Amino acid sequence: MKLLLIIAAIILFLSTTKAQVKRDYHENTQLKYQVNTKDGRFDGTYTSWHPNGQKKAEGLFKNNQRIGSWKVWSPTGVLKVHRVYQNHFQFQVLAYQGDHDIALPRPDLAVYELTKNESGFIEYPVTEPDNVYWEKRIWRRLEDNSMNAPLFSGQSKEFLFNELAASKDIPIYKADSDGFKASFNARERKQLLSQENVTLVAYEIKEVQFFELTRNLSESRILGICPIVKIDDKEQALCWLKYEDIRPLLAKQKVSIASNPMVATVEDWLHFRHFKSLIKKESNVYDRAIADYATGDALEKEQERIEMQLIDLEHDLWMFEPLK
Repeated sequence: MKLLLIIAAIILFLSTTKAQVKRDYHENTQLKYQVNTKDGRFDGTYTSWHPNGQKKAEGLFKNNQRIGSWKVWSPTGVLKVHRVYQNHFQFQVLAYQGDHDIALPRPDLAVYELTKNESGFIEYPVTEPDNVYWEKRIWRRLEDNSMNAPLFSGQSKEFLFNELAASKDIPIYKADSDGFKASFNARERKQLLSQENVTLVAYEIKEVQFFELTRNLSESRILGICPIVKIDDKEQALCWLKYEDIRPLLAKQKVSIASNPMVATVEDWLHFRHFKSLIKKESNVYDRAIADYATGDALEKEQERIEMQLIDLEHDLWMFEPLK
């Protein structure tokens, strides 16, 4: 009986753990990148190549996080950068070289501190605008699935909505106001949060992805979060919340991730990006969502292109030095 239970557990694990290898090609048909994913998150070896076939970058992901050794080469095969990551935000530079295989002075980089404040969440480091080399807004959708359980569990969901109903200090912004301009008044707020037959089906998050020169690091910071609900079987966005306003609430909700002992709360889980998501939109001059210009396989390919471009661009920027 015990053996049957073990076999059943293994079958269940294999059926719920979906590993994939994603790859794409340059216009000249040379392989561009190959990356392992598991359950919709980067997990395993990442390798990319220059258009001439020379390896460009190689490293390892674990649950969407860079870990261990990461290397970047020039199109001529020169090792440009070698980093070893302790976690996604902290690393050591082992090699830093010019195009002619000549060692360069290693940049004096600022350390990303992971200390929690009195409210129980990690304070974002101060980021001066002059040291932001590049940035982009990204909108993502987080579905209700096993990978995103910390955000959708009954406890987290009820706690967040109960706190919003009880507190008047946290502004609630209208569903079409992801710029956080138009907020609900007291009457509208009460009506919004007292609706019946409401089912939470997803969250949409808006984030800023940027490359910061003093830390030589690409970082994503959530700006806002929007519950997506079904009311009378019709799906709709409920409202927008500024992420900075609800970080203390999310830091009160406990969670445990075996692969990352630094994750102790739902806010940690979001900060270390353990969630599974799909990109809905990137900032663009037409203000278009991906679904406005692509469908089916083309939509999925565009989502993947944007995701992989964010990683590839960071490798291009690792050689940039902080402003003095």
